[in-house]
Order: sequence, then structure tokens, then C-alpha cells
Amino acid sequence: MYVLDNPVLQRELLVNLRTNRAFLLLGIYQLLLAAVVLAAWPSDQRLDLTTSPEAAKNLVNLFFLGQYVIASLMAPSFAAGAVTGEKERHTYEMLLASPMRPGAIVLGKMVASLTHLGMLILASLPIIVLCLPLGGVSVYEVLAAYLGLIVSVILFGAIGVFCSSYFSRTSSSLVVSYLVILPLVILGVLFWRTLEGDGTLR
Repeated sequence: MYVLDNPVLQRELLVNLRTNRAFLLLGIYQLLLAAVVLAAWPSDQRLDLTTSPEAAKNLVNLFFLGQYVIASLMAPSFAAGAVTGEKERHTYEMLLASPMRPGAIVLGKMVASLTHLGMLILASLPIIVLCLPLGGVSVYEVLAAYLGLIVSVILFGAIGVFCSSYFSRTSSSLVVSYLVILPLVILGVLFWRTLEGDGTLR
């Protein structure tokens, strides 16, 4: 009832993933990441791949940093209206009157709101695969970066759903979500830069 047989999750996935907006966001997300990679692509005519070129490391670091910022700032737009949308459509009382448990409703809303964003993150795999032959990073480092990115997005999505449950208007939920998440995103970027400066990511 919580995930596999969750009618809220099934309904939200069917509605959200079949819209033109879903395909448009996927294209825009891919274009943004491709622009980041193109702007940071090494300009050297010849790279010595045996010495882990610094330009390749910087490219991968910038790719994940850009994806972290983009995905984190998109998470509230997906999650902040998960519950307030029901309140604004006057269907919130019917949802509460259903035989579903409150935890199942919240989990279904959260998973549905973040599934689309998770698909955008997974869709970036072909772009990072183009960067791996340049050297400088291993597959395990890439997997660890993706794991950290997914955990961050889940955290920010949970904050958005919490604000959506607390407030009655989507606009209020969205504003408060960004006010809470923006400092966390900035701290994450500073932490990443600190690790990069200390040589941990090199």
C-alpha cells in the first residue's frame, strides 16, 4: 500500500510523466548540462591521458557541481505543490477520507514528485560517459557522486513536501521551500569547493 499498490503514486506518475512539460523539461535539462560540458571541455589539442589530466578532473567536477545546483533548485518546484495542489483543487478532504494511511499518501506524493527529477538525473549518464575517457576520475567516483546527488535531491524533495503539507497555498510552500533549501545548496557548493581545494576530489 505504501509503494507497489499505492494509488496516489500510480495516479501521479501517469499524469505527470505523460505531459508535454515532462519531455520539455528533459530536453532543457540535457541542453543545460551539455552547455556546461561544452563550456568546460579541455581546449588542449592533445591530452596525456596517462597522467590524469587536470582539465579532465575539472570538467567532471564542474559537471556534477552544475547538475547538483540545477537538480537542487528544481526539486522544490516538483515537491512544493504535492499536497497544496490537492488543497487548492478542493480534493484534499476526499484524499484524507480514503482508506489510505497518511504515511502512504505522503510517501506516494513524494516519490511521484521526485521520480521525474530522478529520471532527469539518470538521463545525464550519457553525457558523463563522454567525459570518462578523458581520465582523471574512476567509475566508482562517478557512482559516489551520483549517490550523493540523489540523496541531496531526496532531502530537498522531503523539505518541499513538508512545506506543502504545512501550508495551504502552493506559492507560500514554494517560497518557504526555497528559503530553506537555498542556504543548504550554497553550503553544499562551498563544501564541494573545500574538498576540491584540499585535493580530496583530485
